[in-house]
Amino acid sequence: MTREKKILPKEDLPCHEGDDEGFVSVKDCTEDFFERNASCSLPWRRGVNGHLEPCETEEHFKAYYVFFDSLIFATNKQIFDKTGCYQKCSFKVSSIWKIATQ
Repeated sequence: MTREKKILPKEDLPCHEGDDEGFVSVKDCTEDFFERNASCSLPWRRGVNGHLEPCETEEHFKAYYVFFDSLIFATNKQIFDKTGCYQKCSFKVSSIWKIATQ
């Protein structure tokens, strides 16, 4: 079952309204944030930080792991506060429900 979920933008937690043109997903945004702060670009993506040297050292990848590990259980608000990244106001949610009928 798929349904559309809508959230309202809040003063302390915005969300993206409108079409996808120019919108950067939370995943891409957080990876861009990491690259800018680590001063290296992740080798598996071609983000806006292509001018940076590739992340190649053990220290770079440890920092990547620590950074994204800190976001695993973070709320949308915590991610926004840390990175400035936010989600769409409207998105699809899929779930599997077993419906019993008698």
